[in-house]
Amino acid sequence: PMVPPGQTKAAPAPPMPTDVSLTIPAARRPRAVQDRDEPWRLAFLLSGLIPLLGLLWTPPQPTALFYSAYVATCYIRWVPLRGGAGFLFAALLTGALIETLHWMGDYLRCDAHQHLYHPQLLANLTLAFGFYGGMATAWIILFRRFSFSTSEAFVINGIMGVAVAHQGEILMMGMRTLPAGAMVWLYIYGLFGCMVAIPRRLSSPCRRKVARRWWHYPLALAACTSGAVGGMYGWAWFADLQQAIPAARPICNAPLW
Repeated sequence: PMVPPGQTKAAPAPPMPTDVSLTIPAARRPRAVQDRDEPWRLAFLLSGLIPLLGLLWTPPQPTALFYSAYVATCYIRWVPLRGGAGFLFAALLTGALIETLHWMGDYLRCDAHQHLYHPQLLANLTLAFGFYGGMATAWIILFRRFSFSTSEAFVINGIMGVAVAHQGEILMMGMRTLPAGAMVWLYIYGLFGCMVAIPRRLSSPCRRKVARRWWHYPLALAACTSGAVGGMYGWAWFADLQQAIPAARPICNAPLW
């Protein structure tokens, strides 16, 4: 257009970046909402200290420290691992942590309980690979297909744990000993929930948001159960076929292998 006499032509506006969202700061929650949620955030943070009380027992019991690890991951502001491979690695690492904590609890008592795959630590971790690997593989598919949130995965996997832990013995024992048995259910629920929630916090296996349908939840429950149980028995069969696992011995006489 023509510029009137005495005026200079305005400089052209700079081009907009390709991704406009990069220049727009993320919306923050209102201050009132943050103040309202602050007591709950503090209570959740302090709940992560409760398992530390087990270290004061005689002998010390570190088995519940997996929950402290979960609380710690909830305050991580960045995702260190990417994709399905990252989730699988984090799930196996989480499984190794959980199994080692349970093994330590038994070793300090010098008594191997039935919840271990094997009294010797390295053999126990080897056998646990099938369970955690099968469960993680199922969740990789579920996350990529349905984009479940961390809380949804926690609930689904926790329910699976109560139903199938120790071939259903936990579920039946809890029913026989109610209301005290509900505390056992709560522990197993938290344990299995953390098995998938911790690696989900440390990785980003989801691809896209998917509209949730009611049948997604029972399907996910069946899939993670099938993956965990199938992986456990399949890997145990393979290890037995290869004669890769030594015979069980007293845990205090042979702690590692």
